[in-house]
Amino acid sequence: MMAVQDGGTGSHFWRWTALLVAGQAASLALIEAGNRVAYQHYRLASTGAVTWVAVSVLVVQAIVVVLALPDVWPGLREWLSRALPTRARLGIAVAVVLCAATLSKSPAFYVSETAVATLIQIVAIGNAILIGRAVAPASAMQRWARWFGPVGEGIDGKRRVDGFALACAAWVLVAAVVLAFLSYQRHPHVPDEVVYLFQARYLAEGVVTLPVPLAPLAFNVDLMHYTDTRWYSSVPPGWPYVLALGVKVGAPWLVNPVLGALNVLLAHAVLRSMYERRVARLATLLLATSPWFVFMSMNFMTHQATLFFALLGALAVARLRADHARGSSPRPSTLAAQVGGGLAIGA
Repeated sequence: MMAVQDGGTGSHFWRWTALLVAGQAASLALIEAGNRVAYQHYRLASTGAVTWVAVSVLVVQAIVVVLALPDVWPGLREWLSRALPTRARLGIAVAVVLCAATLSKSPAFYVSETAVATLIQIVAIGNAILIGRAVAPASAMQRWARWFGPVGEGIDGKRRVDGFALACAAWVLVAAVVLAFLSYQRHPHVPDEVVYLFQARYLAEGVVTLPVPLAPLAFNVDLMHYTDTRWYSSVPPGWPYVLALGVKVGAPWLVNPVLGALNVLLAHAVLRSMYERRVARLATLLLATSPWFVFMSMNFMTHQATLFFALLGALAVARLRADHARGSSPRPSTLAAQVGGGLAIGA
């Protein structure tokens, strides 16, 4: 897309980027998220100050983008006609409209929300096109090669930590910690998280069950079960044991942010053992910037621990395959990979 028409300078790139970020922030400000688990919708009937500011930003973005697109449209249309057949272009347009908004009880509201959401998305797409146009292709390719590596570099058998992967891991750690403080308030929010943390607390004390409370009905916690003499959790103890490490140091909320950062490094190591640096770095970047991955790095759920052990097992298998391909004689590291990989897969 950058090759359609080379337009501009670095200052133009940052201006269009700032406009896109402002528009995205304004569109998010218009969404009624609430404190319930529910589908999110735009607040179309709201008249508050935040709504007026957000609408004003979106209107300014739309005007600026519409005024700038005529210079780009001829080349863009030519590129689209070469790259995609008419049926594919229509299919993409229909998908953009149908995925713009969630279904609502009111058909009239759904139609109006879909129209508003589609316009917001179209303006954002136009804004993104202008960002691409403002980048000089030659300098962009140089930066791309510098950040992600040249094409055809091949698989690197050397075992070392990549600074790019470290930066991605640091981002996940910082983002998850900030969200755990500001959004999740370092506190479990769903029943599964409550029982995980509860179990981790008594496991950290060195016991696997608790005595039955004197008034069991007063302590009726979901996923906690009673016998005549014992009170215990029915969930598998693997994740609560991991979470108990955080309980021991007084920061169970920090376990998943740390695991999320480690998973970025492990994922990069596994990918680097199979693909060239460019592919490994791109995949690592996509993982680290995935909203769901960052979200699952700030809560008390099991996902990051499961991924951690799965990646450890995968990395052990990759290392063993590499040693076998080189015809290396068994070494202590080979035995460690066999034992550690087996334990990780079992965990």
